[in-house]
Amino acid sequence: MVRFENVTKKYGDKTVFENLSFEVIGKEKVWLFGPNGGGKTTIIKMIIGDENITEGVIKIGDNVKTGYYSQVQSEFDSERTVLEEFMNKTTCYYGDAYGYLKRFLFDKKAVKKKVKFLSPGERVRFAFSIFAYKDYDLLILDEPDNHLDIETKKMLERSLKDFKGTVLIVSHDRYFVEEVGVNKILDLEEGTLISN
Repeated sequence: MVRFENVTKKYGDKTVFENLSFEVIGKEKVWLFGPNGGGKTTIIKMIIGDENITEGVIKIGDNVKTGYYSQVQSEFDSERTVLEEFMNKTTCYYGDAYGYLKRFLFDKKAVKKKVKFLSPGERVRFAFSIFAYKDYDLLILDEPDNHLDIETKKMLERSLKDFKGTVLIVSHDRYFVEEVGVNKILDLEEGTLISN
C-alpha cells in the first residue's frame, strides 16, 4: 500500500526525520505512535500528497483508494442536512442512506439536522458513515479519537475493527488502538522508526 524509502524531511535547518524507511501492506492495521512534534502528521501529509519530501522516495500502490479523516471533515457542506450531505458525498440512494446512517447512530430526527449543528462526536460518526460506504482500500486517521464521547468512541472502535482494508492510525490512546486490533506499531522516536 505505502512504502517509504530513505525519506528525509527538513524545514530549513530543522530535520524532522532522516532516512526513514517503512512499509504498510494490505489489510494491516498500523499504529503510528510517537511524541508530539515528532513528524507523525508530516508522514500522513506526505502519503496523501499535501507535503513534499526533501529526499528519498515514497511509493503508493496502484489504484489505492485512500480516505483521510481530517480531509473528509473539512469538506462537508455545512448548510446541507446530514442526509443530503451523505447522499451528496456517496451517491447513495435515498432509501439506502437512512439504513447506513442508522448504523452510525443517526435516527430519523438526526438525519434532518444541518451538518453545521453536529457535535464533534456526531461529526466523527458522520465521517465514518461516509468512509464505510465508500469502501476505501486505505484509511488514514490522524487522532480520530480526540474529544469523543464514550458511545462514539465505541462505534469508531467497532467500525475500524470490522473494516476489511488497511488502516493507518495516529493516536495517543493505547486502549483505543488495541480495541481497533492494530497488528503493527510504527514507533517514531528521535527521528527513527521502530517496527514492533
